[in-house]
Amino acid sequence: MGPIAHAVAIAHAAGSARGERSQLSAMGVTRQALMSAFGRAINDVVIGHRKRFEELAHSAALRAPDHVSDNFQISRSQDEPKERWVDGTPENSFYMYELSLLFPEARFVHIVRDPHAVARSLVHFHSIGGARFAPDAAYREWLRNVRDCYDAEVALGSERVLRVRYEELVEHGPAVVGRLLQFVGEPYVEECAATLGVRINASVIPDGANLDDVTPELSLEAEALAAAALDTTVRFEPDAAARERLENRLAERSFGPGLSPSERNVMRQSMPRDAIVLVATGGDGSLLELEGRIGLHFPQDSSGAHIRAETLADSELVKLLEDLRGSGAEFLMIPLTKGDSLHTRTEFVEYLRERFTQIATETGIVDVWSLAVASPGNPQEQGRT
Repeated sequence: MGPIAHAVAIAHAAGSARGERSQLSAMGVTRQALMSAFGRAINDVVIGHRKRFEELAHSAALRAPDHVSDNFQISRSQDEPKERWVDGTPENSFYMYELSLLFPEARFVHIVRDPHAVARSLVHFHSIGGARFAPDAAYREWLRNVRDCYDAEVALGSERVLRVRYEELVEHGPAVVGRLLQFVGEPYVEECAATLGVRINASVIPDGANLDDVTPELSLEAEALAAAALDTTVRFEPDAAARERLENRLAERSFGPGLSPSERNVMRQSMPRDAIVLVATGGDGSLLELEGRIGLHFPQDSSGAHIRAETLADSELVKLLEDLRGSGAEFLMIPLTKGDSLHTRTEFVEYLRERFTQIATETGIVDVWSLAVASPGNPQEQGRT
């Protein structure tokens, strides 16, 4: 995770404690002023550590001179201070609204690639030491990233977010780079386009590789989103309703570690205090603090440690759920704004609906399922808090 993805925690802290925020308001400090101050501090830290970054890059070049390219340089000369910096951490896709609050003058570039090509690459990503993705998990990874970036563009407007087709970048690199530089207000220099001639990494995809075993509905869902996202001629003005949805999501994310007040309210109303609860934590152990209930990571390995849901096929999730249910697990809790996005797993969610009962839901916040098998032939009643 890169420095900006880590900085999102500051956005959450600044956007959380409503009581503290009201005290600051009494002092004449707006939330935007507070967020901007954090953003300036982060910028100062990054710029201030540039010398150390240069030293690390130099050491790396000495260790592996074959990997050095003149096209990638932190500093070319004292006359080029490069005070604008770029962070390409993948996790930034999920926090563009928060980052826009920290950095009001920031611009976002969303490079969109055909979902089938991305899925083939992810399935073979382990060939270069990356995570191992099942076909369905690869498509879900594309959907999560692209959907969040697209929603952020709708909310913030195309003046803040520039969508670029990956294929266009490959085929017409210099022209696209020129458009990117114009978008961020920088002059065109040829050295920027020269970096496109160097491949940093790429998964090894065997000849004839295909993903015939992907769930058809998942593939169609990706194609539908791609039809909209790959049409870069469509532009958006800032949308207040879409921005409010992202603001609400930030509010739910902003209560520090653990469940938010809404999630805790659902938990208290739907599960007894001594219940054994599987929680889609995404690895966040604070989400297992359930006020007397026993919380367990889901999914998990044989030792009980969290494992990434994105690396498991739906059938593997189902088997793991049944194994844990056989060991005493009584409920499955899926926080929708934190942890693993199990609610996007088509086959897995369909299995839950067919076999179990959704006993509580707070739209866009959390779902809770009872793992007691529903009686055959009885409609599953969904509780709604």
